Amino acid sequence: VTVSLSGTVLHVYESGTGTATISVTADDGMLDVTDSFSFTVNAAPVVVNPLEDITVAEGFESYEVDISGVFADEDGDELSYWAESSDEDVVTVSLSGTVLHVYESGTGTATISVTADDGMLDVTDSFTFTVSEITYIEEMTLFDVKLYPNPTKGNLTVTFGNRLNGDDIIIEVISSQGLKVYSDIFSVTTSELELNLSKLNIGLYFLKISNEKTTVIKQFIIF
Repeated sequence: VTVSLSGTVLHVYESGTGTATISVTADDGMLDVTDSFSFTVNAAPVVVNPLEDITVAEGFESYEVDISGVFADEDGDELSYWAESSDEDVVTVSLSGTVLHVYESGTGTATISVTADDGMLDVTDSFTFTVSEITYIEEMTLFDVKLYPNPTKGNLTVTFGNRLNGDDIIIEVISSQGLKVYSDIFSVTTSELELNLSKLNIGLYFLKISNEKTTVIKQFIIF
């Protein structure tokens, strides 16, 4: 800050953020006395890692977003947070510390706004959250297929009955946006198959298993 005096009025002008010591001196022509005080200009919190838009398929029920690295405060002030959804018919939201919880209400797109407040100033970051409707998937049960662990960190075991033994099967992984992200052909000689899907991003996926006779589609989550 810079300062000036107009009579007994002290004018303080902003130059930047931080803390300065302002000293005011009174002089009677022979002697003087000085009083000093600190003047702090608070820096507003800022967005350093903007939240990315998210799309998931319906049926996810709840979704968590870590916001711990989204905001920063130059002064080191403790931040408080709140969040809101632009359309609660699509999703509702709540916060537990720096974890944003998104809860499914319907399909469509909502804008989620997250605000960080240092007690004096605040900043808001927003992103879109889209819940897409699944209209293209039917699950058939001509043979029993199970997936575990589900959710998984990337390694997925597929088990199935003896109906498939000796068959060639095609395994495809479809993202919640309907994109094929994995495909391979296997000759089944055992009752289970190990898949390494660790290169896929966190999210909801559909595993499509097919042979000449039938197709099975199962849902799984990578976290």
